[in-house]
Amino acid sequence: MVAQHALGLVARPDRSPFIVERRRHPRIPVDNGRLTIDGDDYPLVDWSLNGFCAAAYRGALRPGDQMRFALRAWTARGLVEAELAGEVIRRDGDQIAGTWRIRDMTAQDEVLMRYFLGYSDLSFR
Repeated sequence: MVAQHALGLVARPDRSPFIVERRRHPRIPVDNGRLTIDGDDYPLVDWSLNGFCAAAYRGALRPGDQMRFALRAWTARGLVEAELAGEVIRRDGDQIAGTWRIRDMTAQDEVLMRYFLGYSDLSFR
């Protein structure tokens, strides 16, 4: 169950009532994935259609910084590997969250991304 707030943010009752979702798309936990940023690997915590969260980050990137990174994750639907660019959205302790920028995403690209990220609903939004 999800509650919609006036600002368009979503609170998830399965988490602390004080945590507010900041993503447009639902987060999907990632058990077996890594981001490589500046040559160092960090375990993925979760991802969504427009972003990610990784743990154990020790680098110097701050919110607003542009970044390039490699993604490697084993999903139930296969191995996902990509070289991506994005922007750091937040830092919470040793976690780093950001967006990935996929320029000129086609309808087919979105279907593939939804498939590999684990969204069961492949319709467009």
